[in-house]
Amino acid sequence: MATWDLDLKTDTIVYSPRLSQIFGHELLDNQEHKFVRRQIHPEDEEVVRKAFDKALVSGNYQYEARIIKPDQNISWIKTQGKIFYNIDNEPIKLIGTVQDITEEKKYQRELEESEEKFRLLSESIPQFTWTSNRQGEITYFNDAVYTYSGLTPVALQRVFGRT
Repeated sequence: MATWDLDLKTDTIVYSPRLSQIFGHELLDNQEHKFVRRQIHPEDEEVVRKAFDKALVSGNYQYEARIIKPDQNISWIKTQGKIFYNIDNEPIKLIGTVQDITEEKKYQRELEESEEKFRLLSESIPQFTWTSNRQGEITYFNDAVYTYSGLTPVALQRVFGRT
């Protein structure tokens, strides 16, 4: 995790050394915010812009986006921050953190792919398949259960808990 302090009037940024590593640099000499912003993946620029616009209203800045490192590898970052205002209620400073979440995104994608494979397999077999949470509440039935029972998801929910 890295910390940063962005002067909104001059667009200069002061940051911890970890920020350079997250963005794939040995050491960033450049103190301009736009230097770091250029590494945002083009498909995620709108996410960052919307987060900033929202922060100007709410005071809280947060987003997840991809960055392109100098070696052309793509990483995911999570940014969180808070806007500070002057006495005239004008935004003057944005202070926050940035974290490399590439590994978490990788695991999340793998889990989603695994869940999708389970669903595809479950829906393609005639056997009854269901899952439950730790409290024993049924959280999923495959279509074979609905077909055999003739019950709707709402009716099964009343019998077994949430579905």
